[in-house]
Amino acid sequence: MVYPVLIAAVSDVAHPEWRASSLGVYRLWRDLGYAAGALLAGLIADSLGMGAAIHTVAVLTMLSGLVVALRMYETLPSKRWNSKRRESIHQMREQYTQSRLGDPDAQTTCLRCPQLD
Repeated sequence: MVYPVLIAAVSDVAHPEWRASSLGVYRLWRDLGYAAGALLAGLIADSLGMGAAIHTVAVLTMLSGLVVALRMYETLPSKRWNSKRRESIHQMREQYTQSRLGDPDAQTTCLRCPQLD
């Protein structure tokens, strides 16, 4: 289930001229991770027990998910949280101006809204 999504994520950010190479590099590191992960889990299981190996895999998986959550971004502009958030803040500012002053052309600054213009 995850593999097609990861391939699509790499394809989204890769320039068309080097997309094939970037997918090859991604697959190289992924496949090396399979081998290195199996060896590491086996060594940990032999020395510290199966529970420690499972906990190590869980922590590494969680850390990789956090890295992705913090570093990756949406590549489709219409789906970005920021563009929706900016639009909703702009609408909130307009509603605030109209409700507080009764004049849609009046200028005011809502302290909670960032300056967009």
